[in-house]
Amino acid sequence: MDEKTNVSLHRLEVGRLKVLEAVNRKLYRVEIWALNDKVNRNGWKYINLESHLKEFQDIPILTAYLRNGKVIGDGHNFDMRINPKTGEEYASFTGPDSERIVGWIPKDANIRIEPEGETKWVVATGYLWTWYARELVEKIAGQGGGMEVSIETLVTREHREDGYDVEEEYVVLGVTVLGDGVAPAVAGASIKSLAELREGMKNEILKAASYIGETDEPQAATQKDPKRNAKERMRNTMIPTMRQLQEAGKAFEGYTCVGLSEDGKTVALLSAQNAPFGYVFTDSDQGNVIPERIKAANAIVTFTTEDGEASSALDNVMAPLTAKLNETEQANETLKAENKRLTERLEAMEKREKARRLQAAKDAATAALDKFNANRDEGRKFNCDILNGLLSRIDAGEFTECEDKECNWTGDKQVANEVAVLCMAEQAKQDAAEKAKEKRRFSMPIPGTKNNAAGMTIGELAAMAGHTGD
Repeated sequence: MDEKTNVSLHRLEVGRLKVLEAVNRKLYRVEIWALNDKVNRNGWKYINLESHLKEFQDIPILTAYLRNGKVIGDGHNFDMRINPKTGEEYASFTGPDSERIVGWIPKDANIRIEPEGETKWVVATGYLWTWYARELVEKIAGQGGGMEVSIETLVTREHREDGYDVEEEYVVLGVTVLGDGVAPAVAGASIKSLAELREGMKNEILKAASYIGETDEPQAATQKDPKRNAKERMRNTMIPTMRQLQEAGKAFEGYTCVGLSEDGKTVALLSAQNAPFGYVFTDSDQGNVIPERIKAANAIVTFTTEDGEASSALDNVMAPLTAKLNETEQANETLKAENKRLTERLEAMEKREKARRLQAAKDAATAALDKFNANRDEGRKFNCDILNGLLSRIDAGEFTECEDKECNWTGDKQVANEVAVLCMAEQAKQDAAEKAKEKRRFSMPIPGTKNNAAGMTIGELAAMAGHTGD
């Protein structure tokens, strides 16, 4: 066993995450398989899991969005900056592609040790904020198996044992949901940087690695064993991240960057027709791209296992996928044409139904008025002019969309009710006018008569009294 060291290592471990259930309209509960006690492909082993369970309390869940949200999930995206006042280097998360917090593991979360075969896992229950991370929640739920996550730790004490790092004491900083394009050896550059920083006796080391799967054996220096050559090459190959490819591709208009050499000088490109091309930067280019030096290339895909390698032309690898894509595109075009036909038919049906409802509403108004006038004297019938305002409302479409809960049109009934209200108002006007025309009648006793003259006009009362009224 090598000597123990007290260090400050910023490390990332890959686990997995799946959605359990919606707690309420705001929260989705997730289960995170965060950390285990096996040696990972980067040569690290975390021990003392039980004593570090509390480290998972009150930590954030993060993810990154690329291409204005079209790509959900990526790696540990941030920028290293220098504080101009103190000279201190720090991680900044203010960039457009940087990670953002989308949930958390609370202090009272269910954090426990779960066995899986001979491996012990730290498993925690966390929550995603549905309102702020709906696309992420839907993607995790839709994939069934969830998504991979990377646990960010700050190692404060470790030692070397049998050629790998044993992490004894560490602080858990957060959980990042990784994207589909994060390759197994994304952190190769950071590991290389770690070795360089150790040689320079740096106090803070960024060791960022996202891995998929785990090795059955420690990553030790066994180069003399020829059976493990392919395995070692597979581990030591640095695969560029999707973000690095996108950044490099910005310099090549009309091409898509699909690969980079470790020094970034050789670039693998695909044309708009998916033909392979390559470009090699020279020192004299000073970062500029010379279009004439973009050359056609032979694209070879290498399949590497622990026991050996096999290569194939890219066309052979892509042929089944291209055929499937063409088939899917053809089916998609067929569906688009059918959808257009059905949409046009539906729009025509809706237009005809709207016109029918419009006319039916007008007919309902006329029929309702005729019904009210049916038993009225000719001089007391309601004039059709009382419907003018209602007919304008019908033309404006006010009653066209009236439906009950079974989607049956009810506009004609509502129009009939409106006519009833108008007729009642008109009747009230007629009653008021007739009452104003009535002569005023009085009731008073007349001297010399036995009965009171009730209900007589002033002229009648004067005649009975012997007056002429002149």
